[in-house]
Amino acid sequence: MLNGRFNDSDFTCISGSGRSVVDYICVPYEDTESILDFKIMSMSDLIAEIGYVPEKIPDHSLLYCDIHVPMCDAKYNEKSDHAFNQRRKYKVSDIPNDFLKTEEIASKVHETIRNIENSMRITKDVQNAYDNFQSLIICEMNNRLPSINYSNGNMKQKKSLYKPYWNETLSRQWDQACIAEKKWLKSKGSNSAKRYLKEAFCAERKAFDRINRKFKRRYQQEERQKLEDKLTPRINVTFGDR
Repeated sequence: MLNGRFNDSDFTCISGSGRSVVDYICVPYEDTESILDFKIMSMSDLIAEIGYVPEKIPDHSLLYCDIHVPMCDAKYNEKSDHAFNQRRKYKVSDIPNDFLKTEEIASKVHETIRNIENSMRITKDVQNAYDNFQSLIICEMNNRLPSINYSNGNMKQKKSLYKPYWNETLSRQWDQACIAEKKWLKSKGSNSAKRYLKEAFCAERKAFDRINRKFKRRYQQEERQKLEDKLTPRINVTFGDR
């Protein structure tokens, strides 16, 4: 069991009813040396990191681990960190009509297909067969497709994952709920003090859920009204023509 092996003994379930460890990751004992790290991330920390608030916040935390896979070392060592992070982007809307249709590339396609068939028949190595085909396509894309230039500041801004009705009130209440949760989880005081902090956390979380539903309903009503306002003139014109 990975829980507790990496100085990460946080609770895996946090709710108004209490806190507990009910989720685990178990691996064969002989594979424990391949586990590099293990983390437990609460929903409040996860939401704060990715910037997305779901309709209903789960009680269970996220468990994840880093696994060392020796067979992948050679492939990753061939690529520098810079090349890995700077992947080329292609203008797929501007594909030439003869893409993958020239005699040279057609010959390579048939050769690759034969190699894939042989690889599948002899070694049954699906990954190697896929890598061969992928290399062929990438080579043709590098030679034939134009790439997107981000040097002129054309890179699109990252889309916000927050709800469209997210505002300062929700953000402030969410921060208060997260602070109350951390105080409760890290409390080392008496049972009465822990009970008080738990009640404070439950109150802050319920307050967030309440105002979240409020602003969601308001946003939906406004969007529905906008749609009705757009459709009303068209309906009037249609009946007027009749």
